[in-house]
Amino acid sequence: SSLLGQRRFDLGVIDEAGQSVEPASWIPLPRVDRLVLAGDHQQLPPTILSQQAQAEGFGVSMLEQLMRRDGAVLARRLDVQYRMHEQIMGFSAAEFYEGTLEAATAVSHHLLADLPGVKRVGLTETAVWFIDTAGASYDEEQPRDSASRRNPQEAALAAQKVTELVAAGVSATDIAVITPYSAQ
Repeated sequence: SSLLGQRRFDLGVIDEAGQSVEPASWIPLPRVDRLVLAGDHQQLPPTILSQQAQAEGFGVSMLEQLMRRDGAVLARRLDVQYRMHEQIMGFSAAEFYEGTLEAATAVSHHLLADLPGVKRVGLTETAVWFIDTAGASYDEEQPRDSASRRNPQEAALAAQKVTELVAAGVSATDIAVITPYSAQ
């Protein structure tokens, strides 16, 4: 780049390196003395839209390749996370971190009910809710004009839970409903 000229850097950092395609990770190498790849190779991989590029290995980040080859020697693992209640963290801690990941004291028992203006009700006093809809006749539908799917009964149940959270004092702008299907 003409903006940088011949400038070099002592350190380069690629954040969320597990999502970076390998060629993008090579770009800073000629200009840095050291490179840190920060991220988690077991989370979201690079987004690859081309099936050919995927088949040729572009769906594997440089971080993942290095972790496979040299991980035990080079990697520094996150020991404490500051984002979520320990119950929410439990699955990923066991599945991806061999049980070594801990929740910081400040968040380890954080509940919605602890927030100002939020009432103590069932949904706000528990960190994780699993709602089993098996056997409830909540059938998926696939619209004729779409490859996606939807489940109106599950959508209604999610909307009901959002309504209950808002009634308990949780701001609607602080609630996200995530579904893997665009039709949902």
